[in-house]
Amino acid sequence: FTAAAAAMPNRALPHIYLARVKRERGDLAGGLQEAARAAQLEPGNSLALREAGAAFLARGNPELARRMFVRAVRANPTDRTAMGWLACSFQRLGDPSQAQRWSTRAGPGPWSACLR
Repeated sequence: FTAAAAAMPNRALPHIYLARVKRERGDLAGGLQEAARAAQLEPGNSLALREAGAAFLARGNPELARRMFVRAVRANPTDRTAMGWLACSFQRLGDPSQAQRWSTRAGPGPWSACLR
């Protein structure tokens, strides 16, 4: 993905995958940096915004995560994954009614564990 990012300097996708790999390996700062770069390159890319939200959620900042997931849903109103993680961010913010609302729209998924 690093080579792809160098070969496509104006595209978000390589940075999205780099962000995910770094986040899943525990490099939360690096994941957030790559996600922010992806969102900067393509501000309307719901995947980039969703990955930025995931990075903020992993770092324990549900408010910034919520903001990114809202932007992701605005960019792609059918993005169930963004809706599900938006529900999780509302749950972590202590707003179970909004969490339930978004969870219902998203349906079941990996975010469901966050809502228990």
